[in-house]
Amino acid sequence: KSTFKAAAKSAPQIVFLSSATAYGALPDNDVPLREDAPIRGDQSSFQYARDKGLLEHFYRSFQKAHAELKIVSVRPVIVYGPSVGNYLSRFIYALPIVPLVRGLDTPVQFVHEEDVAAVCCEIIRQQKTGAFNVAGDEWLTLAEVCQMARRPTMRVPRFVLWAMMQLMWKFHFTKLESPPTIIDYLSHPWVVNTDRVRDELGYQMRYSSRDAVEAMIASR
Repeated sequence: KSTFKAAAKSAPQIVFLSSATAYGALPDNDVPLREDAPIRGDQSSFQYARDKGLLEHFYRSFQKAHAELKIVSVRPVIVYGPSVGNYLSRFIYALPIVPLVRGLDTPVQFVHEEDVAAVCCEIIRQQKTGAFNVAGDEWLTLAEVCQMARRPTMRVPRFVLWAMMQLMWKFHFTKLESPPTIIDYLSHPWVVNTDRVRDELGYQMRYSSRDAVEAMIASR
């Protein structure tokens, strides 16, 4: 922490790549979430979201102690695109049939990798501060994503999906790259509002959520 403080003294602006998962996936979330919504990912049992939430709280405290710095949190939703290769892009290809939670069609958002990079560049160029949600227009459901990718699906109760993922995680099933704690993010909404990107940065997203998904699928 002391090394970080020393380095920050010579930097007029700090831009860190957070995540919309930092808001947490909870049934009482606003739909959509604005940048002033509470950060509750640090309470999540999903490690990735918890780390992002803790990082957000750290930077908030750091900003209060260093008012002279411009600190920016960039909060993208699920990043897709032709160059993305991670557990979220491989998720729908991990099993012969994609299991989905029965009775839920939770909205999900995606953002193209090029839009994330462009927003970060604009934030630096304009020397902005604060937080910016980054997402493509429109929402999809996981069922729609699977349909786009021509992947068969099967609806199962939440507890069954949890048990399946827990078993595969315990025995190190190589194609499962996330723990069952991610199920909250498949069950509860965490979609975001992106008015600030448009109104304050003057940036218009080039790709919709659907465009980002199509780019990922086409690259496989």
